[in-house]
Amino acid sequence: MFGDRVYRMGIVLLGRREEAKDLAQEVFLRAFKALPAWKPAAAFSTWLYGIALNVAREFRRRAGREVSEGEDAPETAAPEGIGAAERMGVLEAVARLPDRQREVVALRYFRGLSTEEAAGALGVPEGTVKSNLFKAMENLRRILGEPPGGGSPFTS
Repeated sequence: MFGDRVYRMGIVLLGRREEAKDLAQEVFLRAFKALPAWKPAAAFSTWLYGIALNVAREFRRRAGREVSEGEDAPETAAPEGIGAAERMGVLEAVARLPDRQREVVALRYFRGLSTEEAAGALGVPEGTVKSNLFKAMENLRRILGEPPGGGSPFTS
């Protein structure tokens, strides 16, 4: 259950299937080692996604590069309710976002976390998540060629 979710999140954050597989493996290894530190007051998924974000940051830092634009990304990584061709465009657009904006979009729309849960996974205040989400939506509209405030696969 969580394995597939972490893998798909890895695709969004890193852009490559092989890196996403490596990310998922590293996340579960770290989670297993850190399990005694998990506090049941926090949702397990939020804690796990926080580990995934940290691992993705390390992978990008180690590789000295940004995420690839939708490279090798399967359709299942994109949000539901949009067609296959549009999904690839969305994934490519998300890949062009700055890291923090991409992380917020991945958590909020690809993983379905609430703003509060996304803030917990990122270790930042909710206002920071909202601000980054607003900036990400504006950037996605610009990248996808949509008018400000226009329809988006992410609006609900």
